[in-house]
Amino acid sequence: MTIRSLGIVLLVFVLMGIAALFLAGCELSNAGSVTREVGVDFSGVYDSIDGEGNPPFVAPPNSGGLVSSLNLRQSGDQLQAIDNYSIVFKGTIGAVRLDGGTAYASFTLEGNTTAGQPVTISGNLEGQGTTAQMSGTWIEPDRYCTLRGDAIINQIATNKPDTNVTDKVATPAISPNGGNFTNSVTVTITTGTAGATIRFTINNTDPSSGTVYTSPIVLLSSGTVRAIATKDGLQNSEIAQAVFTKL
Repeated sequence: MTIRSLGIVLLVFVLMGIAALFLAGCELSNAGSVTREVGVDFSGVYDSIDGEGNPPFVAPPNSGGLVSSLNLRQSGDQLQAIDNYSIVFKGTIGAVRLDGGTAYASFTLEGNTTAGQPVTISGNLEGQGTTAQMSGTWIEPDRYCTLRGDAIINQIATNKPDTNVTDKVATPAISPNGGNFTNSVTVTITTGTAGATIRFTINNTDPSSGTVYTSPIVLLSSGTVRAIATKDGLQNSEIAQAVFTKL
């Protein structure tokens, strides 16, 4: 192999490495990885309205084995549903609204039938007290179905005023979360809600009108860091707090 050929081979490997790093970076910055707090948990086993298949959960039947239930699990706005064949569907909750004691939310799930056909499930969730209903569409290539079922869920809070905005900004995370230090300590503050503004104070006062966080904080003396995150259209986050003591 000539020196020129060897140089070309090395250049190709370098470019491949750069491309791999670029793709990995894109994956890490995927906004879909951010979990949004929605304040209502719709987790439960959704099956046909009367529990006996009348009417069926999915009508008309899908292309694979008849899906008669979805075991929905929710973490923030992230959803996972397991059907009666142990097939997993994944998705998210969209807009959430609380009207008195009734909660409403849109949702989307994606998965496959037992026949291997891709499925998109989208629709609405409605809950009151300890019961909830799921209604929507089941869409496969060249096939359109409807679904409707109900489930027992955790009690929906009824002590909030009627509002069209119930989503809340994720509570800030302070790192390190307090403790002792000697010379200085560098403190970072983050929130899981993309586009939110973080404000903070270091003297144990209300952070709502505090300094906007743009870069890590360097503490040279003892103090209590308090932080809050806000975003238009969402409720303010809970206040996070961390106590730092200089030795």
